[in-house]
Parts: sequence; C-alpha cells; structure tokens
Amino acid sequence: MGPEFKHTGVPLKDLRLRQGTLIAGIIRDGKALIPAGGDAIAEGDKVIILTEDQRLNDLSDIIK
Repeated sequence: MGPEFKHTGVPLKDLRLRQGTLIAGIIRDGKALIPAGGDAIAEGDKVIILTEDQRLNDLSDIIK
C-alpha cells in the first residue's frame, strides 16, 4: 500500500467499507495475515479484497 491511501493506520473496524466488500487478507513483510477489526493497513502492505463490485480500480474504491 502506498502513501496515497488516506486510511493507512485506521483500524479496519473503523473503515466504512462499501457493501459487498471484504478485506480478506493482508500481506505484510512477506507474511500473510487474516485481518481482524483491530488490524490496520500499513504502508507497504498488499491487501487481498473480495468484492461483488467489478469496478474496483484502487483500494480507496472500497471506502464509502
């Protein structure tokens, strides 16, 4: 994840995700994490998203 993502460091439970969207995993320092509500996306993370919406172009697209 790059510095352009405005929600870096925000706990996942506090993100207002679009309906039909799930943050399924985070890859950090080469290790896979199954995220919980208290986890946050950090700069450099790779994020695995499951979504019903086929128009996802950027990670910021999952936020309401």
